[in-house]
Parts: sequence; C-alpha cells; structure tokens
Amino acid sequence: MPEYPETFSRGRTAQVVLVSQVGGQKAALIGFPMYRRNSEAADRMRERRRIEDAAPRLAEEVPLLKTLRLTLSFRRGDVRIGDASYVRVVVVPTAPALFTVPCSDPNCRDGGHPITTAMLKALRSGVAEFSGEEPCQGSAGTSGGPCGCTLRYKAEATYQKT
Repeated sequence: MPEYPETFSRGRTAQVVLVSQVGGQKAALIGFPMYRRNSEAADRMRERRRIEDAAPRLAEEVPLLKTLRLTLSFRRGDVRIGDASYVRVVVVPTAPALFTVPCSDPNCRDGGHPITTAMLKALRSGVAEFSGEEPCQGSAGTSGGPCGCTLRYKAEATYQKT
C-alpha cells in the first residue's frame, strides 16, 4: 500500500478519508480537498437551506393556494443572460414562504433577488397571474460595483374555491 498522503499526476495532494481492513488487505478511500470556491458555494447552499427550513410554509401563509408556477429569466440591461428562461414549479404543501432567487452571474458576490414580499402580497390577494422585476442586491467584479443583473419573473397561481 502506498504512503499517505499520495500525490497524483495532476499535482493535487490526496487525503485519506477512510482506511479499513477488507479480507486481510487494507483498503483506502481517497478524497481530494475541495476547491475554495466550491467550499464557499457549499457554505452558501447550507445557509440557504437553513433559512428555508426555518421559514414558515407557503401553505400556512396562503391557505387557499393550490398551485404555483414561476417563470424566471435574467437580464443585464436589455440583454438576456443565458439561453432561455426557466420554469420552477413550486410544491405548495411543503415549500417555504420564501422567494429569494440566487443571482445567475458567477462573478456576483452576496447577490440574490429577494421577491418574497411581492410574491406573498400578490398570492395573499388571490391574484392568478402577476409579474415583476428585481435587481440583484450583490456586487460583481474586482471593483465591487453593483452586479447589474435583473430578475424578471412571471407567476401563475391557482386557488381553491371558497
């Protein structure tokens, strides 16, 4: 068995995560350290999930809401970012009453599009279709200037009859 840590052809140093005895032979599970950016992204995802888990449920906040479909697209000025818009179908019974869409710009720091207030206002009013825009709250580039990305969203909702 080779000595640990072992250097592979790509020059990264492996870390031994698990060493165990299998049929008289040692077996090792080798792992590579995560890149710093991936680690930061994982931290942001964990924080986002923690906040979503702590938020009240959408079904509690808007009891008559039956279905919700969001169409999202991103723009920088008049130019669309990415190839197309995408649709997010919200699972109403389990979804958090929290609508913060992450920024689509990979260079954006601490960005996002908080649309919770606008969404809940329209949904509580029983509006079936509505749309809006929200600029990113983050900064981009080395200068730390405003991100400049804008989210355009369209919501389609159905409600239970009273």
